[in-house]
Amino acid sequence: MAHLLYKWINEDVVLTKKVTNFAKDFSNGYLFADLLHVYNQLNDFPEYVNKSASNAKITNFCRLEPIFRKLGLRFDSKIAFEIIKEYPRTAMNLVAKLKNVLDKISSKASAVVGRPKQDGVRRLTNMPLRLTRATYDNAQHELFEKSIRMYIKGQNQVDMAKHLKKFTDFQQNLEETAYQEGIAALQAFFAEKDMIRQQRRQNLQREHEFLHDWQEKGIEEWAYNQQIQKEREDHTRRMKKRAKNAKKALEANARLKSNAEAVGGVEKFEQTL
Repeated sequence: MAHLLYKWINEDVVLTKKVTNFAKDFSNGYLFADLLHVYNQLNDFPEYVNKSASNAKITNFCRLEPIFRKLGLRFDSKIAFEIIKEYPRTAMNLVAKLKNVLDKISSKASAVVGRPKQDGVRRLTNMPLRLTRATYDNAQHELFEKSIRMYIKGQNQVDMAKHLKKFTDFQQNLEETAYQEGIAALQAFFAEKDMIRQQRRQNLQREHEFLHDWQEKGIEEWAYNQQIQKEREDHTRRMKKRAKNAKKALEANARLKSNAEAVGGVEKFEQTL
């Protein structure tokens, strides 16, 4: 299949660059745009950038994603990530699927519109092969862009990684020189640096443990305070209930005393008769 794809892409289609390695040549998405441009499936080809920077790759594939979706091709952030990272066969498999779709478009008589021109673009219809759903498609596109940016480090991080790699390589060269020349002081220097890094990691670990313990202690104190507050509220309710019962008892005694006095008064009155 690979031989036929190379022949098709380099002899039948003829892009702006000869393809010698699908994984490497298609990794930034530019040649996908070039291929779609030849088949008249996108109208913003000048907006695509043929660079290896991460942001340029992300931008290219974010532009390609809705076009692939309209053509009915399965294309998600995982596939884009594998292409950017030059996974073997991922780009080639997508080119093969894209070829099948483009061949179907080209084979339809109604697909040819207008007369051929000398710009290398084939006069084919660029109507989507699937119905568009604005709300769903926009949500899918936003999810794709967020996902691919999560997959891939930003350009600054890539530059920083490259920058640090120079120092790492330099350190390795110095270590080799130190071993060869027997410079113990250089080894001690790197050992000290490593010890400092270890100490920093240990300090961070202790800080994390302290925060964890502090949070647990805070939760325990909160629960204890909640229990004290509940006991106070229960005590207050009990006292109110006792006071209420005592008041009722006093009122009952007062009524009994009043009744008794009334009865006694009646008896004295009857004796006087």
